[in-house]
Amino acid sequence: MNKKKRRQIRERKKHEQLRRWLPDPKMLQAFFAKNWPALGAIVVPVIAGFVIYYMTVAQPDIRFVTEANLEVLDHQQKGNIGTSIQKLSIRFKNLSFRPGYVDKVEFVQTSVTSYVLKVLEVEKVSIGWGEEKEIWVKYTDTYHDEEVLTEQERRGEDLAFEVRAYDNTGKLIRDMSGAVGSHPIKFSFKR
Repeated sequence: MNKKKRRQIRERKKHEQLRRWLPDPKMLQAFFAKNWPALGAIVVPVIAGFVIYYMTVAQPDIRFVTEANLEVLDHQQKGNIGTSIQKLSIRFKNLSFRPGYVDKVEFVQTSVTSYVLKVLEVEKVSIGWGEEKEIWVKYTDTYHDEEVLTEQERRGEDLAFEVRAYDNTGKLIRDMSGAVGSHPIKFSFKR
């Protein structure tokens, strides 16, 4: 026997083996027609269980992606005290089937103690499954001594603070790697 004949025989055997393992479409159709109540009794509870889980237990899994833009809305100087109202946009992504939104944001200063940040408003936009949205956080920053800030600007230092965000269930929002906690942000002191 030559190589061509052997290859044909091997291919025919493989084809026959595959045909033996695959069910006959007519038999499959007859099986489903005969046993549809039993199959339905199995499939319906599985789907109902998933729906009940989704409606009762599942929670949004919102993740911190990155901060984007900073916009100064108003700036006032009264003596040594300067106050400005600013908006910071932060990108979040929801990895869960359940939609949710960013409910609360806190700022924690890590560089300058005379610089006070206070959150005024958080944009509450629903974030659906797999969506990535930009949320605006409006806040005031107050500093008590312009000279301290000028000196730190001269040294090339930045204003560093951490952002802690919470979703609508009260859970602390993680970053994309899954790490829990604050998200560091730095801005220049330049006005």
